[in-house]
Order: sequence, then structure tokens, then C-alpha cells
Amino acid sequence: MEFIIEKRKSGLVEVMERGHCIEKFTVIKYKNMERALAKKPYDILESVCESGINCLLNAGITLLLNLLIKVDTTHYFDAPVVGVGSTATAADPTQTNLLDGSADWHAMEATFPSVSAQTVTFQAQFGDGHAEFHWQECAAKQASGATTVFNRVVSDKGTKAAGEVWSAKLQITFA
Repeated sequence: MEFIIEKRKSGLVEVMERGHCIEKFTVIKYKNMERALAKKPYDILESVCESGINCLLNAGITLLLNLLIKVDTTHYFDAPVVGVGSTATAADPTQTNLLDGSADWHAMEATFPSVSAQTVTFQAQFGDGHAEFHWQECAAKQASGATTVFNRVVSDKGTKAAGEVWSAKLQITFA
């Protein structure tokens, strides 16, 4: 996603700043909880923003901008969750949620969400009995209250088997 801040000068548009948003979706796979606690994954799948598979949603962008100028004073990511679903339909900014009606949402792992430089990172772990389906979409939102979904990422990460523990990590960088 690219954005341009422009200034009008005598009817002409002069580009003042150009920036973009990079989204990265990573799934860290462990065979079981013991391996997860030992931080010994058997696979790590990562996808970086590609046209048509990742996007910030219009409602999420509007909420972010309203928080920036204090129109909305709620603390948006006071209790954030990450959700995964099995719908592979391309991401579109007009969407308002994950498209899988039975998507699974989980709270953040310790130390998440976090901000470093221009990147915000959300990470949640899905243990045995949770999200045991084909992972094809992922998003972040507030757990309660203002539950506007911020983004939607579409990327095939495989099927989570019973007993496995997977972590979904979303990184959004504004550059």
C-alpha cells in the first residue's frame, strides 16, 4: 500500500512526501507445546506484502487516523487479538472482518503487541484444539469494545493439525 501527502500549488499537485505500508505475515509452527515452550519450531512461513494479498482495511485506517487526532479517545489496542481463518478470497480495503465465519481469535503472547521504529507487531499463539483448519487469512483487532478489524492478510500457511501449536505474527511497517 502506498500513500502520498500532497500540497496544492496554483492548481498543480506537488508531491511532498511519499510513503508506503509493508505488511508481513509469519506463522511459526511447533509440533507440540513442549517444543513451543523450548522455542524449537519445525517450520517458519513468512510472506511480505504482495499486491492483492495484504491490506489495511478502510475502517482500520479511519480508526487509526481518528486516534491520531483524538476524535476517538478509546485505546484501540488495549486488549488486541489476532485472528486466523480459512478463506482465501483476496483482501480488499472495503472488507470489515476475516471472511471465515468460524475464524479463531486469540490474545497476544507476552510482550506483544510491540512497536519498534516504524513497525507494530502483533503475535498470538494457537494451541492444541484451536484453529485446526487450513490457515489462509489473518487480521488484528481489539478484543472488546471498538472491535474494528485493522487489516486483513491473505496467504496460504497450511493446515494446523491436532496437537500442534502455531503462532501467527503480523508486522505492519510504515515507511
